[in-house]
Amino acid sequence: MLVPSMFIFCPTGEPLLEQSSRRGAVRWVTVTFTAEEEKLADIMLMQIMEQACRSERAIITLSPMHHDGLDCLSLPVYGSNLSEKEIRWLASHNAWLRYKDILDGLVRLDRDRIFGSETTMTCGY
Repeated sequence: MLVPSMFIFCPTGEPLLEQSSRRGAVRWVTVTFTAEEEKLADIMLMQIMEQACRSERAIITLSPMHHDGLDCLSLPVYGSNLSEKEIRWLASHNAWLRYKDILDGLVRLDRDRIFGSETTMTCGY
């Protein structure tokens, strides 16, 4: 089943959809943001996400934690029998792709969903 993700498609304002499955060949790589980081622009948060995936600040789980109100963002990594290193590399790459999408004005973070606040930013960086 598809559910709203933590990203909003800028041209329509509609949320991007993601798999809600908590099983199968998907791992979720999650980064929890600090109160100070919450104030940063979307593009900066994606840079933090990308770096955190490589530096092991991010945690790997079987389900997305960003729907649980934890001031965090989870990115899916699809594939069976991946090592932790491979999962982290793929998550880092996925974060970089979202960084580029934000930079290009295609998507923005859904701050209401991530932080539970009205800190919504406009599209772009």
